[in-house]
Amino acid sequence: LKPDASCSSFSRPQFASMALAIQAPCCVAWLTRTRLRKTKGHGRYLIIACILCYLLVHRLSVARPLSDGFCSITSGRHHRGSPVSLRCSDVSKASAVSTSSAVQPPGSTRAGSVEAPGTARRDAMAFALSLGLLVCSSRPAPAEADDEQKMAPSRAMAIFSGGDARFLQAAFEDIRYKGITTIEVGRMSDGTRAVRVTYDPKRCTYQMLLGAYWRSIDPTDAQGQFNDRGAEFRPVVWVSIDTERDLAEKSLKMMESSGVYGPTEVKGMLTVGKETLRPPVPFFTEISSALDFQPTPADGQDFCKADRKAYSSLRDTTGRAKFSSDHYDPVSLLGGYVYFPCTGKNLCLTTFNGDFK
Repeated sequence: LKPDASCSSFSRPQFASMALAIQAPCCVAWLTRTRLRKTKGHGRYLIIACILCYLLVHRLSVARPLSDGFCSITSGRHHRGSPVSLRCSDVSKASAVSTSSAVQPPGSTRAGSVEAPGTARRDAMAFALSLGLLVCSSRPAPAEADDEQKMAPSRAMAIFSGGDARFLQAAFEDIRYKGITTIEVGRMSDGTRAVRVTYDPKRCTYQMLLGAYWRSIDPTDAQGQFNDRGAEFRPVVWVSIDTERDLAEKSLKMMESSGVYGPTEVKGMLTVGKETLRPPVPFFTEISSALDFQPTPADGQDFCKADRKAYSSLRDTTGRAKFSSDHYDPVSLLGGYVYFPCTGKNLCLTTFNGDFK
């Protein structure tokens, strides 16, 4: 006997394969095109939906090996040899049909059985979900995300001054791995020694650069830095936009109030109070609009890397190493206590790490 020609003959494994064939390439294409790491959760939701759809279809395909997809019908002979045939119009009455009086083990299904009502509905729902995923995966990425990505600069520049620029360069070399591409030693158009840092703002923030800068200078000295005296060696943060100015001013106030640069001794006693803070002292670091920068010739670049021994020796003789040790290193106190000048509590570490907005 032949089934009604209007009925479908899809098997559940075939249906599952068809659904997965739709989902898999769509998911891969969508995730690749939109770059999952730069979307706000769209890829995760799509993956979860695909997994749920797979589990649904897989469960249906395992529960009953044969299915019509939209109308349940099977032709064949049961074990006693009597023929069985159902038309699509008889699906609603399938629960009343029995082709054998033999008792079957739980979960077993043989040719000639008819699915319980509701199976076609579940199949239709699974198929609809697959089509929904196809539509979702074919949709373009959010326009706002694309616009932000196009507008985000691939590189930015920042300029700082503070004494001999060769020593200032070393401070930024220590955080080059965070996204700094080039560090150039040079002069501003007014003759001030300076360092220009080119960095990737997607990896390295301007706050991180400020943190490295404050740790490498003496911001309380307006006449120069250490043994380098004169206006050309004064500490300056050169800003190009209002955002840089705001961040520079905020970081200056945070470091100034931290007390890190305060006197290390008062009348021969360590300056540690109840809150373990040194007395704050005023800063004289300028925050000025950027001027034209002119890099020095190639032979004047990368002194801290080209001659490490000479660089280390000069750092000691100029007093830079001692200044850093006096103001940042932990201090041992009587009774086994240790005083940490730079902590998160006084916002010193917060500034150094660039963890502020």
